[in-house]
Amino acid sequence: VPTLTDGFLESTENRKRIEQYSKALTSSNPTELRDFCREHKLRYLVLNRANQGLPFVYAGVVPRDAIEGTVVKIPPEALRSALPQLFQPQLNLSGFELAHENGPYRVIRVNW
Repeated sequence: VPTLTDGFLESTENRKRIEQYSKALTSSNPTELRDFCREHKLRYLVLNRANQGLPFVYAGVVPRDAIEGTVVKIPPEALRSALPQLFQPQLNLSGFELAHENGPYRVIRVNW
């Protein structure tokens, strides 16, 4: 299955996509994430509760010094973004629906 991003941060294109994804994920306008998914023809998001704060770091929303071990202090304004909504027990975000959940992983179907 092709992925949009991977762990190779040496790639300029990959870093650019991670930054775009992170900004869409943490935008105060959750429709930006759906627009990003449409632009890149993404049908599913695979999310892991264990690292849900990391995109905030990539997007520069949380300064790197806000990370304490594996805990990220998320600023209040970021709580209005799509990211915390995607982890709610009852997903209620227009254009997104829970497809599967197993342990820390959530597979979200994107309807654009």
